[in-house]
Amino acid sequence: MLDQLGLGHLGNRHPHQLSGGQQQRVAIGRALVYNPPVILLDEPLSNLDAKLREEARVFLRELIIKLGLSALMVTHDQNEAMAISDRILLLNNGVIEQQGTPQEMYGSPATLFAAEFMGSNNRLHGKVMALENGQGRGSKAPAGACGGERARGLALASRRRR
Repeated sequence: MLDQLGLGHLGNRHPHQLSGGQQQRVAIGRALVYNPPVILLDEPLSNLDAKLREEARVFLRELIIKLGLSALMVTHDQNEAMAISDRILLLNNGVIEQQGTPQEMYGSPATLFAAEFMGSNNRLHGKVMALENGQGRGSKAPAGACGGERARGLALASRRRR
């Protein structure tokens, strides 16, 4: 197991003699040694610095795939969720807000909460001008929203990009 975790050369050391990233790998190894059907990772990268966290994301994703593991990871970090997950289940006060692939969640957030969690988003205050088949087909926002000095208004049409 130590070799699979990239720690084979450190097998004689005690945990306090290992770096933070190495200690995280040992903790994962302890969980995997019993060959469980599913592993629960609760904020597994939260105590690592930024550089180690990025390396650990890559390592963890590769390990999960290589060993064919089913893993449930709890995180408050959008970057971790996007980098490691096949599917994301986003909770808001204990209620499922949205679920889907990282691409679906990022590209088509269903709510403002989901959009804010998944990353940067742009919001314009305006109103829907027309409905077609129950969906807004045009909207209007104040001229200041587009930053143009001569603009008198901004018409928007929402389209999904593929």
